Amino acid sequence: MSGRSEIEIRNVEPEEFITLGISSYAFGKSPAKRDLEQARKRIKYFEHSQGLAVFEDGQPQTSCAVHTMSENVRGKVFPMGGIGGVATFPQARRKGHVRKMMTRSFELMHEQGMPVSSLYPFRDSFYERLGYAEFARNRFATLKPEHLTALLRASLPGEVEQLGIADCFD
Repeated sequence: MSGRSEIEIRNVEPEEFITLGISSYAFGKSPAKRDLEQARKRIKYFEHSQGLAVFEDGQPQTSCAVHTMSENVRGKVFPMGGIGGVATFPQARRKGHVRKMMTRSFELMHEQGMPVSSLYPFRDSFYERLGYAEFARNRFATLKPEHLTALLRASLPGEVEQLGIADCFD
C-alpha cells in the first residue's frame, strides 16, 4: 500500500448533496446539527443545479453547487453558472480539493454552454487564483427618510409579496 489517498470528484444529485453534511457544517449553526428533514424542504433550490463533491477514500470532503442562471453583461444576456456553497471539512483543507473541484465545475459549465461564471467569495484573493475577478462593486446611497414622503402619497401600481427562496422556483 502506497499510503496515497484515492480522490474522486463526481456529480452528486440533490438528495445526496444534502446528506453529505459539508454545507451544513460550513454554513450552519455551530456546532452543526444535521437536520435532513429541514434540508429536504429546501431541495427545490437545487432543481436547476448540479452538485459536485470531492471524496477522499470514499469520504466526502469538499462540495459546491453550480446553479443554472443567466447574467446580463452590458446589455447581452449570457447563460451563467452560479457557484454556491463551496465548502470543505477542516481536515481536508490545504489539499487542493477546492481547486480540483472548481476545475471540474469549469469543465461542467463549458460542456453546458455557460461562458460566464459568478460567485460571492468569502475572500477575493482565494478565488483570484482560480481566474475570478471582482466584477461589480457594491454601491451605497444614504438619504434622509423625509425625502421619500412624496412616494408615500403616490399611487403606484403593483404589489409586493415576500416569498421564501424555494418558492421562487417552478
